[in-house]
Amino acid sequence: MRIASILFSVVFAFYLIGCKNEKPETAQKGQGQVEKDSILISADVISDSLKANWNKMIISDDQKFENIKRLLQEISYTSGYNHLLHDSLVKACDQVKNTRYTQETMDAQAIDKYDALTDKYIARVMALAGSTPELPQHPLAEELISEINEANTNTLIKLRVNYGRWVMINNSFVKAYQKELTAAGPPYSEMKEKNEFMGSSNVQ
Repeated sequence: MRIASILFSVVFAFYLIGCKNEKPETAQKGQGQVEKDSILISADVISDSLKANWNKMIISDDQKFENIKRLLQEISYTSGYNHLLHDSLVKACDQVKNTRYTQETMDAQAIDKYDALTDKYIARVMALAGSTPELPQHPLAEELISEINEANTNTLIKLRVNYGRWVMINNSFVKAYQKELTAAGPPYSEMKEKNEFMGSSNVQ
């Protein structure tokens, strides 16, 4: 779908929500079908955008851990690094990532717990990197360190904010048009309110 069409559908979705209880009694014949079609089009755009923004967050988070694995590999190419700490961090990488919340389990407590665990783990990785004498001789390591830190701060917040906006649009839409969505059947009847990032320490 073209960008212009998407933007129109989103704007129209807000219009539908705002005008839900302001329909004129003298609506012209056929207007009901037009509105029904518009509701379903808006529902498609909202669902697709919600899914796309969630996937962007997951892909970014997955890439962050892949970069961590690659950084640990770079460290293993040097001499004089802390082998015990390195090995423990390699083993813990997937364990930390696998504690990540889902759309269904996401709440402030789960988010903050995951963030705290991830931040602590990355801090240990960076401490190892900083104490490895030969690492500055590996340009890729410096690039990976920069990408990991960026992904865990600015990128993370940006992606969460974008997803959060679509959650708000979705939830308002579902509340306003639950009856129409239910009547339309699957997949529209399966639309439901989503958990938000409100309360998470990483979202201001």
